[in-house]
Amino acid sequence: MPEEIKDIIISDSKSADVFLAKDIIDGKIVSAPIPTQKAPVVPNSVFIPQVIIQTGIINGQLRSSAQIVIASANVDDNGIWKQSGNAETIFLGNIAELDSDIAHISKEFGAVYSNLVAIVAEINKIRQVI
Repeated sequence: MPEEIKDIIISDSKSADVFLAKDIIDGKIVSAPIPTQKAPVVPNSVFIPQVIIQTGIINGQLRSSAQIVIASANVDDNGIWKQSGNAETIFLGNIAELDSDIAHISKEFGAVYSNLVAIVAEINKIRQVI
């Protein structure tokens, strides 16, 4: 590594991929994050890259759970989407008995699930998978 680069970076971690830039504050050398050269894209929208619904037989009963991935994005004035920021997962352990904070959407969630079951039944009828 060139000496001029060695002089401006230090590692604050045992991991080789974590480097911090040196900065001088009040006459002391301190480490600081490497500054960005471009302004970060600020999210203004949310999209759903993935929804997984799992159904199994538990104690002789069907039980369905859902994993919903939600991600932030930015949509510009031309309608062009760019992913920006975080993605997080919401887990619903039993979609027939939603947690109290979202119980008020049980009817809508049930309608979506029923429609999905009807769609899968129709596809199975056409393609004769099982």
